[in-house]
Amino acid sequence: MYAAGALYHVSHPLRAFPAFAAALLKSKKHEWIVVAFEKNGNIESYWVNKGPDRNSVNVHLADDTIIQLAQGTSASTVLWFHNHPNAVLLPSQQDIHSAAHYSQLLNAKGMNLLDFVCGRGYFKEYYRSISDAFFPAQQFVPSIRSANSTSKWQNLKLHLERF
Repeated sequence: MYAAGALYHVSHPLRAFPAFAAALLKSKKHEWIVVAFEKNGNIESYWVNKGPDRNSVNVHLADDTIIQLAQGTSASTVLWFHNHPNAVLLPSQQDIHSAAHYSQLLNAKGMNLLDFVCGRGYFKEYYRSISDAFFPAQQFVPSIRSANSTSKWQNLKLHLERF
């Protein structure tokens, strides 16, 4: 992996990629970032770069470049991974702030964001933002209205579907 950053073209199943990214970032003494682009359940490409120190990381790509890379692969989801060298899998306030920024940017273009923190080969998803274009609310409204208020059990099922 190049510290200054590099884009890798792959064909990797989405379900296995978080473990793969966590393995890439295992035992790193500095913070690193992996930005992966998913289409139809498959990772088409990913970007990796090293942060400036043990305490911070930033992607070496401009926001416009991230959008272009995602659109170039027709990605529906962008997965964001970074490691914590201390192996604490809790997101910092800066992590949450960055995730909110990128979710706004990507959701506006119809793409989803999944954000993970990694340490010692493990990963934890801490942020998920699904674009309204991915699951348009209007297609669900009729079925929700027909099921709503029919019974307590039906209402509970509607709430559970959110999770």
